[in-house]
Amino acid sequence: MSAKLPKPSPEPSVSHRPGRGGRISDRVADSLLARIASGEWTPGQRLPGERQLAEDMGVSRVSVRAALQSLKTQGFVDAVQGAAPGWFPPRNAWIPA
Repeated sequence: MSAKLPKPSPEPSVSHRPGRGGRISDRVADSLLARIASGEWTPGQRLPGERQLAEDMGVSRVSVRAALQSLKTQGFVDAVQGAAPGWFPPRNAWIPA
């Protein structure tokens, strides 16, 4: 008996630009991961804030936040809440080069 897979949800038109490599948040995630892999941000070092990343990349904070959430789900960044909140590359994560 074969299991039925759920249908993928349609992508919002705002975050999709045909011919430009998919969703903006996916491109942002790829860029952030490349910067982590290059050593620009070392494990345990706080990444710039969402607003600063959005300005630097020319995208919305929503796209940056979605990219960071995706990287968190994959284990490439940690989110810390509390007195010193922020996003950090984890100290023991394997980052593809």
